[in-house]
Amino acid sequence: MNPSPFMDIAGRISVNSVGAILYAPTRYLPERLKRFRKISGVWVLSDLQAGFPNDFPRDRSVKRVHPSSHWPAEAYAVIAGVGSDWKILKTTNEGDTWVNITGNLPDVPVNDVIDDYNNSDILYCGTEKGAFR
Repeated sequence: MNPSPFMDIAGRISVNSVGAILYAPTRYLPERLKRFRKISGVWVLSDLQAGFPNDFPRDRSVKRVHPSSHWPAEAYAVIAGVGSDWKILKTTNEGDTWVNITGNLPDVPVNDVIDDYNNSDILYCGTEKGAFR
């Protein structure tokens, strides 16, 4: 898949394990995240903002998304910024809804997140203070 047609509205694009879902953090607030879903050979665009938790900070943006390597409907969104308990969100339904799974990560920027290739219960998170599991 060539993501270049989408680059005018989005930042770093991520594709799920079956190639039918693209997650694209947007360049501008308040639209934080778009989803392109392939339905019957046609790409359908959706704004995923409505599925974020109600108390999600309005001034935060999505830095990047890592689709699960195990489950096509799962993905993890890395949230930009510091000064809040919002670092990582997770979806289990292709981005329709998201939950905060930040846990006890320190209040430093999160750079990336990835699931363990062999164990779907393990998530690795790269931050300014190092890596966390």
